[in-house]
Amino acid sequence: MLFNSFQYLIFLPMVVVVYYLLPQKWRWVLLLEASYYFYMVWNAKYIILIVISTLIDYFASLMMEKQDAKKKRRLFLLLSLFSNLGLLFVFKYFNFFSGAYNQLMDILFHRGQDAYSLNILLPMGISFYTFQTLSYTIDVYRGVRPAEKHLGYFALYVSFFPQLVAGPIERSERLLPQFKVKHTLTYEEFLQAMMRIVWGFFKKVVIADRVAVLVNTVYNDVYSYDGIYLYAATLGFAVQIYCDFSAYSDIAIGSARLLGIELMENFKMPYFSRSVGEFWSRWHISLSTWFRDYLYIPLGGNRNNRVWMTYRNLLIVFVVSGLWHGANWTFILWGLMHGLALAAEKLLERGRETHPQSKWSRIKIPSFIHQLLTFVFVSLSWVLFRANSLKDAVYIYGHLKLNNVRQMLVPGHLGVGLDKKEIILLAGCVLGLFAYEAYRFFGRKERKIENDTLQGIAVVILAAFVLLFGYYGLYEPSEFIYFQF
Repeated sequence: MLFNSFQYLIFLPMVVVVYYLLPQKWRWVLLLEASYYFYMVWNAKYIILIVISTLIDYFASLMMEKQDAKKKRRLFLLLSLFSNLGLLFVFKYFNFFSGAYNQLMDILFHRGQDAYSLNILLPMGISFYTFQTLSYTIDVYRGVRPAEKHLGYFALYVSFFPQLVAGPIERSERLLPQFKVKHTLTYEEFLQAMMRIVWGFFKKVVIADRVAVLVNTVYNDVYSYDGIYLYAATLGFAVQIYCDFSAYSDIAIGSARLLGIELMENFKMPYFSRSVGEFWSRWHISLSTWFRDYLYIPLGGNRNNRVWMTYRNLLIVFVVSGLWHGANWTFILWGLMHGLALAAEKLLERGRETHPQSKWSRIKIPSFIHQLLTFVFVSLSWVLFRANSLKDAVYIYGHLKLNNVRQMLVPGHLGVGLDKKEIILLAGCVLGLFAYEAYRFFGRKERKIENDTLQGIAVVILAAFVLLFGYYGLYEPSEFIYFQF
């Protein structure tokens, strides 16, 4: 079920109303049934994968807690790791690695043949709920948290519908206890939740889906375009992916808030970052912190006697992060690109610390220059993320030239799929969005509308704007970009 579907606009209020009518002890049952239904609307048979993952991790965590010997606990941890990652590999990565192996054999031994592939559908959200359950079993193994004895609560933790498909990836110590507390909904909390939801709808159906027309027109036929068209589509995708993904997080957080559940923030104005490292502390925060805690630190992090090992760890983490996003060489290179950028930043920082009196260390670069360079780097890296193939990405990078500017300003070419009115509306909304975020960023604190009446008016106005100017096409809701991961 899509957040931006009319079905969800009926489903969510029904769940919220029944939730608060039920006694506390039965609310988890409603949420679990609602979560399974939410997922089964997409494809009913794939709910079995969530159930299998839930049962294996529930059993493994209980058995780990009963074992005194670390080796025995490790066996059950391996059961969880191999079963979850095995399912992820079969459904998401088997065809990719099968093809890569076939290509390698052809290069080395000239024995290439048609790669064996599985004709199966990628389960929606499998990367997200797999990482969420793995964080739980790893924490139980480490002794960070006790195993959850109640199967129903644990099943709900794995499948909680607001964040099931595209996060945020929640930790068990944060989310599980909230299911066991009786929640009430105040008028103020209701307004805050609704503001978050309609703000997410604004970013998704007014901005992201509208700019997607331009991006898809160019990126799905890159060899028909060059110059300013590729710049426009690349910049457009930087806007699209941020508005699309942060919109999902906003709607998820707002939906959970209506049920009294607080989910973690997943975005904090990432395009105002002054470095690639800061960007990853502001972009998809739940995934960044997951890789930090469960891969980067176990590899040794930056606590190594050998400096090169820190750079190695960064590259491993970001290559794996790229592969997590998709089984394609473009995603792997995208991750490698960010890993190299972070390694370069750390190398420069180390140089300044080692030689503080050098002329390079004394140069002070204005903050906005750092922000601009970071945004340019991130936007260019999105080419690999969005390109349909590595060949397309190479073409785009090779044809990013400032030509065809006059041609694009001709009404027939303006917007490449969007007319003049759509372009003006889109430009105004994007400028308004980033002006608001700049106001929040440079203010160094979260600014909110404190008056309930004004907040209610703001919700109504924003909702009306979404209904009037949302890019619904033929009333078919478009999927969120991160649903494919």
